[in-house]
Amino acid sequence: VQGKTIISDNRWHDVAVTWHKSTKTVRLFVDGKLDGEGVLAAKEPIPNAVFRFGFTSPDFPQTHAFQGEIREVSFLQQGID
Repeated sequence: VQGKTIISDNRWHDVAVTWHKSTKTVRLFVDGKLDGEGVLAAKEPIPNAVFRFGFTSPDFPQTHAFQGEIREVSFLQQGID
């Protein structure tokens, strides 16, 4: 999922991602506002799966990588209202 907002102002921003297992829907938020969404589902079970952020997997068609700093990462089992 790729957002629409280009962040290049040298300021900290809050970025959040949600994924709903039942619908396989991914939503990307920047500073509390929805910025992109899509469907994320494996074509088949993935043994020993690894969660990655900041770069794409080796077989991804594009070679984009995050450039900047990540200060904090949290994983939650349910959404926050």
